[in-house]
Amino acid sequence: MTRETVADFVRQLKTILAEVPPVTALQQADYLDLGNLDNLRNLAQKLSSEKLPYNPLAEALDLILLKVHFCQVDKVKLGINELLKSYLRKINSQEEKAVTQLYLSQVDLVFRRCLDGNFPYDQEIWDYLGNCLNTTGLHLISLGFETATRQLLEVFFHLGKLAAQKGLQTSTTQGHLRLLEQSAIRHGYPDLASSAKNFRFNL
Repeated sequence: MTRETVADFVRQLKTILAEVPPVTALQQADYLDLGNLDNLRNLAQKLSSEKLPYNPLAEALDLILLKVHFCQVDKVKLGINELLKSYLRKINSQEEKAVTQLYLSQVDLVFRRCLDGNFPYDQEIWDYLGNCLNTTGLHLISLGFETATRQLLEVFFHLGKLAAQKGLQTSTTQGHLRLLEQSAIRHGYPDLASSAKNFRFNL
């Protein structure tokens, strides 16, 4: 079996993530999902004409979760990093909310998998994820993505609560929320700053 280098892993992830289409394209795919079917009209026709599923982001998630399974902490970190970099490349004013929800839900799944009890580097991953979310949030604020930043703050807070419940340290998380609060103030987003402050005090 050929050994997978770190570079091999990142190269594969980058290739897959580069194929992630706009969110609207993912939502309008012709694959028939019975778990998300709005109505039964023309179901027989839909069954006969459906196409294969297409979701590169799900494939990227599978690769990262596999690294969690094998406790390959450096590759898990790189996976989180590549997910968030892909997110920052994909976000736009038209799909701000949907793109943010899509990507942050993947990050959430990775972190929750790291907390299942079999992964020995949960604190290391939490610290790293916090650094990545902080950088991502600061960049979103600087670009004026207020809605996306609010979503990120909410996810950051809920993951922080989950980390605290698992006994992980969250002092660094509070520091990140303070930085995001200060950045929001500087860029003229008092409501965002208030949210960051409240999350920080309630963590």
